[in-house]
Amino acid sequence: INPKKIYCGEDYKFGLNASGNAEYLKQYFDVEIIKLLKMKQKKISTADIISYIQKGELVSANELLNRPYRLTGTVVKGLGNGKKIGFPTANLDLDFDYYLPKEGVYIGYAFIDDVKYKAIISVGTHPTIQTLSKPIIEVHVLNFEGNLYGKFIDVAFIKRIRNIITFESLEHLAKQLEKDKE
Repeated sequence: INPKKIYCGEDYKFGLNASGNAEYLKQYFDVEIIKLLKMKQKKISTADIISYIQKGELVSANELLNRPYRLTGTVVKGLGNGKKIGFPTANLDLDFDYYLPKEGVYIGYAFIDDVKYKAIISVGTHPTIQTLSKPIIEVHVLNFEGNLYGKFIDVAFIKRIRNIITFESLEHLAKQLEKDKE
């Protein structure tokens, strides 16, 4: 490869036993070393951000990111049970292998055709209806009417509000979703 420029943090390491660093790269390439960002006297690190996301601590992750954590994808058909109980969901086929937040229900925003809507976001295997082998992202977009199938949407996570729960029936699930909406 022949990069025009390489950017790396001042603590960047690579290679066997992390023996390579930015100074080493400077011998061979045009390198710009970026000063570390800190918050509350602690380095802002990708590892910390990923850890917060995976633990469902989106408020902390968002603080370090200085913006809400976002996922994007195309809306695909699901089972249609959300629509049956008055809470249609957009099931996302993610466009990238994102770090998924801990399973749970979140409040956030959905961006559809450059319009921002409030949303309830579920990351889970929906055990009440038909347990899936891996978590999916389901988004209930508040105050939206229309067909989302095939649309590309962007979802911003603000805060985790509860765990995924197995309900006795779809009616019990609908009552909880009404509380989540409030």
